[in-house]
Amino acid sequence: MPVFGPNPDGDATSASYHLSPQSYGRYPTPKDKGASVEGDERTRSGRRRADNVCRKHSARRLSLLLIASTTLAAFTWASSSQATVVTVGTPLPIHLAENVSLGCSETDGCVVTNPDAPKGTGDVSPIDGVILRWRVYGATVPTDGYPDPRYRLRVLSRQGYRYLGAGTSATVGPVNSERAVFTFPTHLPIRAGQIIALELANRDAGLNFGFSPEANPVFIEPAMRDGESASPSTAWGDTFIFPFNADVLPPPMVSGISPSGSSFARTATVVISGQNFAEVQSVAFGSTQVGFTVNSDSQLTATVPAGPRLAAVPVKVVTAAGSAEAPETYTYEACVVPKLKGKMLGAARKALLRRKCRLAAVSRRRHAQAKFGRVRRQSPRAGKVLPLGGRVKVTLGLESDNPERERRDSNPRPPA
Repeated sequence: MPVFGPNPDGDATSASYHLSPQSYGRYPTPKDKGASVEGDERTRSGRRRADNVCRKHSARRLSLLLIASTTLAAFTWASSSQATVVTVGTPLPIHLAENVSLGCSETDGCVVTNPDAPKGTGDVSPIDGVILRWRVYGATVPTDGYPDPRYRLRVLSRQGYRYLGAGTSATVGPVNSERAVFTFPTHLPIRAGQIIALELANRDAGLNFGFSPEANPVFIEPAMRDGESASPSTAWGDTFIFPFNADVLPPPMVSGISPSGSSFARTATVVISGQNFAEVQSVAFGSTQVGFTVNSDSQLTATVPAGPRLAAVPVKVVTAAGSAEAPETYTYEACVVPKLKGKMLGAARKALLRRKCRLAAVSRRRHAQAKFGRVRRQSPRAGKVLPLGGRVKVTLGLESDNPERERRDSNPRPPA
């Protein structure tokens, strides 16, 4: 059973004008329709004033629009740059009950949780992920002459009226004598629908609590081990709420990479898009880990060094909550020199482009012309692998051993 005890710690002569919603932005019409010269002068003066009014209103509306656009852009950037860490449990700190705390009567400790607390304070995780850190407020601190109080974070699975132990953090204890929010790192997997709970691991551990409508607290004593299930020790009708929470990081998701390939011989910058890029530990292209910069929760930039020739490798992002691969592979591209011998110059140029190569210097022999000559030599040879956009030299020659005859046949004289 739970143990309750004391807490240990205008111009008047001018014609009048008006701007209606229908006439806004146009010249207003004077109410006095007089056709005198003086009236015409007053009309022109009124129109000038109306122009000034319209300009002022337009400038004001433009400035307001710019401010609103800037504010929206800043809000959008801030929202996208925030990490998607979900805090499960009670927001801390809270107002605690005075001069009373909760303790365990069993030496094996006890477990407390609020799985059915109102939205925003409940201890049920809405996502799959990993608990990175957890906090407790109002915990008993060490006292001279007494054993140190010990605490653990627990992950529970609900099985009807019973609760199954599904994970336990390392044992910790508060380190000072002041009431404060204590934060402890951990790496505890949790699934959507599972519950976080606080275990008071020994009889010296105590916990202050607050009050919240419809909190429906759960108290389990003694504390069960992982893999064991237990029923609540008592059904409290009180509205106790226990001051602890945990940060859950969802696993990452990679939606694309840009560009999807580059030359194997050069360093490239690749933008990786996705979600939940918080606590990123590594980025790998194939088996090579590369340097990276996290731009926001949905984007990071990787610096890819030169790699293997003509290889397509997977792209993986690893965070504290897991890993994810891109839906497409990254390709180390190259120029593979094609066979050009016997081709006309235009066909050779197209063949080079298809293999991501470029035509370099063109030399001629036997009076070969670009229009009729064919490739007789190429350098480098066919099959050679060059960096992306590598250049290939060709030598054009005539097809027969009688160049004069070939030129004459290719350029017949017009009839006399």
